[in-house]
Amino acid sequence: MDQASDEHRTALYAHKKRREWGRAFLLWERNEKRGYLFEDGVEKVLARDFYELMEEVQVPAEEFEALRKRLGVHAQGLRSRSSGSNSALSFDEQLKVFRIEYPGGFTGSDWLTKHRGRDVKRRIKRHRDGAIAQARERLSQAEISAGLAGQQYRRVWDAALAVLGATDLVPNNVLEKLSGPGAEQLRSLAEDVGGLLHGEGPHEARFDRFANTLKAVFRTPSWQLATALPALVDPEHQLCVRPTSIREQLKQMAPGVTLERWPTSAQYSALLGVGLRLKEKLEGAGEKPSDLMDIYDFIRLTTRPAAKGLAAQGSATSDRASQAQSPDDATEAA
Repeated sequence: MDQASDEHRTALYAHKKRREWGRAFLLWERNEKRGYLFEDGVEKVLARDFYELMEEVQVPAEEFEALRKRLGVHAQGLRSRSSGSNSALSFDEQLKVFRIEYPGGFTGSDWLTKHRGRDVKRRIKRHRDGAIAQARERLSQAEISAGLAGQQYRRVWDAALAVLGATDLVPNNVLEKLSGPGAEQLRSLAEDVGGLLHGEGPHEARFDRFANTLKAVFRTPSWQLATALPALVDPEHQLCVRPTSIREQLKQMAPGVTLERWPTSAQYSALLGVGLRLKEKLEGAGEKPSDLMDIYDFIRLTTRPAAKGLAAQGSATSDRASQAQSPDDATEAA
């Protein structure tokens, strides 16, 4: 299988402005273009400037598998048209990609402006500092406790949805399904949000309780939904999990781990360990991520389809520089 179809084989996409096209699998990426196979069997190619119009969508497991099997013949026919390795980038290659795009690292003005939202006039969804501040204000222990004490369960749940809706951490199609729970469901959701973020006892038990409530109420699996709120309220210790990105990171750092479709605390602990080890490796390489939200964005940036091309480009540049070095220079550098 080619590079893009392998990386995104568990993800579906939809065009933000062309919903009539239906859902699609990303099959390949090359020459600043991506090829998508839609559910009617038609392949459409988008140029780089239009990548953001395709957003990830999630469906129940049985629906996903049915679509995958139905389109399998079409996908097989297209694989020969693309190229690339299925192997994940090494840490050094990820670091190379990161430094090509952000020479100043996590503390450089490019990263701080684009990803953290420092010194910007208007906050957008990818800006992390504003999202963290909003989450800590609207989902503070005092705010949630006041809502629960007054049985204002919708107030608590709506605050959680408002926080998530102002970020790019949870797909829009998932958020759209979360606004209409019944009274008893609202109570469970509100109590479990409070328990997850500020409750006592082991985090594992609180995580599983929240994840199980999401599963019972909405029946749509979402690692992002189960992990985004803790990651925003406590980004120093909690990691938001984006499935398509973390799968690639696991290939490099924990090849024996297979990401389960439904969130569980046992697997989350393993994924959090990967995030913390990656943070340590980056710090050992001289980089200074602020928190695990920086790690989330680093993983997303360096595991996307275009990253392998950038890594190869960086290697070619280094090779040319090495070959151009004079014997005296080489001796001096040694």
